[in-house]
Amino acid sequence: MRRVLSLTLLLAFLAVPALADEIVSTYHFATPTLAVRAGGAVEPAIAGLPQSLAPGEPIVPVQTAWLALPQNHEVVSVSLDTPKSGALADGLAAWGPHFLPYSAPDEGPAARPNPAIYQGYEPFPAQSFAALSVQYKRGAAILPVKLYPVRYLPAARRFVFTPEMTVRVVTRPRLQPLPGVLPFRGLPADWRELRQRVDNPAVLAGYRATAAPKGDPVDYLVIAPAKFFDALTDLLTHKTELFGLRCELVDYDTVLTTMTGATKQARVRNYLIQRYADGVQWVLLVGDADLGSEEINLQPLYVTGTDPDDGSTYTDESMASDLYYGCLDGSYNEDGDSYFGETNDGPGGGDVDLLYDVHVGRFAVDELWEARIMAGKTVAFENDFEMPWNLLFVGEYADEATQGGDLKDKVYEYCGDQTIPLTTRYDRDGTLNFNSLLASMNGDQVQWLNHIGHANVTYNMLFDPSTVTELTNTRYFLGFSQGCYSGSVDGRDVDGYLSYVDSMAEQFTAKQQHGAFAYFMNTRYGFYLRGRVDGPSNVYDWELADAFFNEGIPNIGAAMDKAKEDCIGLLSPTNMMRWAWYTLMLFGDPQTPMRLNCDNDGDGFVSVYCQDGNDCQDTDAAVNPDAAEICDDGVDNNCDGLTDGEDPACAPTDDDTAADDDDDNADDDAGDDDAADDDDDNADDDAGDDDSIDDDDDSSGSGDDDSGDDDDGGCG
Repeated sequence: MRRVLSLTLLLAFLAVPALADEIVSTYHFATPTLAVRAGGAVEPAIAGLPQSLAPGEPIVPVQTAWLALPQNHEVVSVSLDTPKSGALADGLAAWGPHFLPYSAPDEGPAARPNPAIYQGYEPFPAQSFAALSVQYKRGAAILPVKLYPVRYLPAARRFVFTPEMTVRVVTRPRLQPLPGVLPFRGLPADWRELRQRVDNPAVLAGYRATAAPKGDPVDYLVIAPAKFFDALTDLLTHKTELFGLRCELVDYDTVLTTMTGATKQARVRNYLIQRYADGVQWVLLVGDADLGSEEINLQPLYVTGTDPDDGSTYTDESMASDLYYGCLDGSYNEDGDSYFGETNDGPGGGDVDLLYDVHVGRFAVDELWEARIMAGKTVAFENDFEMPWNLLFVGEYADEATQGGDLKDKVYEYCGDQTIPLTTRYDRDGTLNFNSLLASMNGDQVQWLNHIGHANVTYNMLFDPSTVTELTNTRYFLGFSQGCYSGSVDGRDVDGYLSYVDSMAEQFTAKQQHGAFAYFMNTRYGFYLRGRVDGPSNVYDWELADAFFNEGIPNIGAAMDKAKEDCIGLLSPTNMMRWAWYTLMLFGDPQTPMRLNCDNDGDGFVSVYCQDGNDCQDTDAAVNPDAAEICDDGVDNNCDGLTDGEDPACAPTDDDTAADDDDDNADDDAGDDDAADDDDDNADDDAGDDDSIDDDDDSSGSGDDDSGDDDDGGCG
């Protein structure tokens, strides 16, 4: 998420209780802009910050602070220094519209300002900040805090603005570890993701690895029924040869029989928790999840959202999602009822774990030939180093006040410097029809296809299962759609019945040789806001673009997971942001890197994900093959595959003098008594020797101390 603000961080250890630590973080905000909406209502905005949106409630910008806590600490208190606020503007605050599923255009009255707020005397939001549940990512504890630099005073019809906000978090050591939280691994990949996640990475320097490996080291783990193995062995070989990944293919049935757990899903998750300690970063599940004929079961989740204006509620007690396999802290059912993923189902009864410990994707296949298609497309795309950067955006009519083209234009604003070639097929512009869209998709020039529009299980973007066969492209693309139910991997349709035709996500990926190598699609409804571009599904869309083009995260699973994490401060029971998070699923390999930019950080070195590239961290200009290795930051600064003390550049310096060569190297300074530092008692300098001529022992007896001795007995 792009942030246009400055940030000051301080770790303080004064004026707090004994054994406690205090984290102090100060945020500075640019002066808001003011937009006049219908009826003269005013909406404040701050560049780079999202809007807090709920039907009938004042719209204000919100910032999420991400504060790493010291290792094995818990939060004692969170406070905000008394903010120095000033009047920003007078006027009636604009309010949020209804959220709507793409499959149900708005036909009812517009949302009204909530009288409990607009006719009251309390500011909105009631407080300037809100601390959320502590989250855990790869063993690090992170506290998200929502900050509201603009608040509305309804009685005065006035906005007040706080340009500087200082958050104070007091922590103390835990007396007992929190059950169900993963240990810290301290891997270079973990350091990178955590530094990209938190605002105070200096705290992470105090973390020490506590994870104990359970098996062979592995980066890329594939879980599949044995019947698919023949289709997958070449994929694993390719991953090792191209990316240097340590890969492992595991039989799904073996996981089920060797692991404990009340359900198949719990056993798979427990296996991932066990292998996490071995270094797993990427998890590919191979198998469909159609209800009643699952190849690999998914764990349905509970999610709900209520419109505070008209009381309408959307609830799904069995949301199809693989989130349960990516976020591994806690049980995801802390209260022990029949629903997983509720907001009190996380560690200690807080929110569920929403920060990703591993990145998960799925090949939703039933047959061996489908698995061959998915593996073949993945390998072909990853080997296509000349793949063009071109984008294809498709925007359909949503309702009379909302055009998909407007929403796609907003997404494109996050695509770097807007120089990447873009083809648009928009209802708004009269350029969208099936033939023109088909021609664009078959042109072998598209790397990312991005769609918004009405859809269902067997219809998406003007296609159905019979017309997907008209695709002939041989260079494959990544797809993304905000449409409803087109990723229903469990087969449920909008009425709750089972579809006997596989979803459009599977049609575009696994069912034929052309089309997409991977797709992000919704397993249930996608949501938008009438007349606006910042509805729930579109926010995740532009955050994915931001991850690709501005944050330099090329791997499709990691980019989408970062996009979702960035929105944690927007989750609310009065909007559909949590729903849109849970429902968006990856049909494909999470490790596959896009090639949208080969030098994201502008340091002159090409990313390892591009042809002949050697920049191992293309989001940080200080990391490249010419950089000096920093010996205590957990980063492979010079891209030689070695981190900190592993790198020869960080080897201890030799303090030898001519008369005191005490290292184990064969440098043999003058006066050295051996070729490899032997401390023998003879003059022949062989292994096990303890020279009387020139001994380096710690004795001071007359029998072994002679001139030139460098022992600790004080002689020589």
